[in-house]
Amino acid sequence: LEPLFRPVNVNEVIQQAISLIGHQAQINNIEIIEALNPSLPMVTADFDQLRQVLINLILNAIQAMPNGGTLTLHTSQEDNQIRIDIADTGCGISEENMSKLFTPFFTTKERGQGVGLGLAVIHGIIQRHKGSIEVESEVGKGTTFTIYLGVQHEEGH
Repeated sequence: LEPLFRPVNVNEVIQQAISLIGHQAQINNIEIIEALNPSLPMVTADFDQLRQVLINLILNAIQAMPNGGTLTLHTSQEDNQIRIDIADTGCGISEENMSKLFTPFFTTKERGQGVGLGLAVIHGIIQRHKGSIEVESEVGKGTTFTIYLGVQHEEGH
């Protein structure tokens, strides 16, 4: 599927993603904190693909917190990039699994539990957006996925 690139407000994508699956967080006793910077510039992105990425990262975070917890979505601007942090207070990812996270078909979930896109697909979408995705995790403390996307440049500058 060819991405349809247009100017996109990242906060809007995040809010849509939350409105679509926020109820799953509530059922699982997870508080969602939206720390969204209101004055972010636009990014050039495919709205639906970006939303799909966020939905999947949020679902992964929910699954990492079987006993409830806090999910924080934070947006900020660093130089010419928009930074999106998706931080959970879940079980964390072991060091051996960290290196395999973005390989196709890798999962720590039980057979039949995998939902939606794997991280390899997410990684591919972010790469097509000329962005990057990083992950930091501490077992027992939680995991933060960070997405960097280039700021939309005004025509003619």
